[in-house]
Amino acid sequence: MTNYNKLFEPITLGNGVQVRNRFMLAPMCDDSADHGQVINQQVTYMEPRVNYVGIADTGYAYVNDSGIQVDGQLSAAHDSDIPGLTKLAKVMKKGGAKAILQLSHAGRDSGASNANGERVYAPSKMDFPWLNYEVDEMTEADIEQVISDFKTATHRAIKAGFDGIEIHNCNHDLLQQFFSAISNHRTDQWGGSLEKRMAFPLAVQKAVKEAITESGKHDFIFGWRISPEEKHSNQVGYDVDNMLAQTKRFFDSGIDYLNISLNLSADYSNSSRPSYDVQVKGTTQSFPDYFQKVVGNYQSTLVVTY
Repeated sequence: MTNYNKLFEPITLGNGVQVRNRFMLAPMCDDSADHGQVINQQVTYMEPRVNYVGIADTGYAYVNDSGIQVDGQLSAAHDSDIPGLTKLAKVMKKGGAKAILQLSHAGRDSGASNANGERVYAPSKMDFPWLNYEVDEMTEADIEQVISDFKTATHRAIKAGFDGIEIHNCNHDLLQQFFSAISNHRTDQWGGSLEKRMAFPLAVQKAVKEAITESGKHDFIFGWRISPEEKHSNQVGYDVDNMLAQTKRFFDSGIDYLNISLNLSADYSNSSRPSYDVQVKGTTQSFPDYFQKVVGNYQSTLVVTY
């Protein structure tokens, strides 16, 4: 056990909140919500899984009805979702874990929204051969609305009693689509250069921080989940150094922990998942080590999940 003793020690997050140990229940998508609302089986499923961890994370909850990836996904898009989310937060916190609600928007991959008759949109209008529905290019009004929806969903998480939220900036969801040179071909303030492709995720971060400030809950935890690189054969949406630059901007603006999702990195495939210490290509460093040089300059925490 000597090699693992540190996992059982408390850790302090960026906002000063102490977590009882270094285990995290990673966000798992059970996809069993009833039109987005929490059902009793989800509460029952969660209860035994949170008893011994320091942080417990929900699966992704969509922030508006145009961002639903699959049927059964959790919703934080409506005030009517708050009672069910309150039940979920309560059971997650019951054993001493910090309860985190993960917030997301699937962008072009909002297949369930399309099936529900909702308009689906993405940073740019382009051919997505794996999709069987139309995807619109987002207007300025669309962009501002989604930013506002992340802020409102954060207020709902606070009202429901969660200890924090985590933004899903990974696994090809909308925030990653904006950062990717493959999927963002815009020539306005929201695309083009590396800096402009960061603009939408940074605007979401700013809106979430405003919600936290307005609530007066300065101990509310703000987590951020990333895919450290986006590579598809010879196509590169961004490399690990691009994401390192983006991550530094997030820490400069203020997040409490960074969650690195490795399942789309290092030549990931469903048949062969990478080890947590898989090396960044061309280096002798693991992804956690690579990002630690940014995290280490801040009073924040690094988390690695799949």
